[in-house]
Amino acid sequence: MMPTSSTDLMPPRNASLVAIATGGVVGALAGYMLLTPEGRQLCRSIGEALEDVANESARFASSVRRAQGALSSSWNALGGGRIERQASGL
Repeated sequence: MMPTSSTDLMPPRNASLVAIATGGVVGALAGYMLLTPEGRQLCRSIGEALEDVANESARFASSVRRAQGALSSSWNALGGGRIERQASGL
């Protein structure tokens, strides 16, 4: 019989150990980031990087919208639906 879920792939004891180890790693990382000066600086750096990514994404989305508008205007200036009429006449 084939396993149907991820819990079928691992005995319950091993799954518990993996969950405990993962929790320990996450807790240690959170402690480092919140309690040490280096960790707080790392948090600030990550926050600034994420803000830069968000700003660049917004600029890209704006550029895409402008290009879409220009393409739409060009298409309409060329007569818009000619390709559809030609295709339907075939």
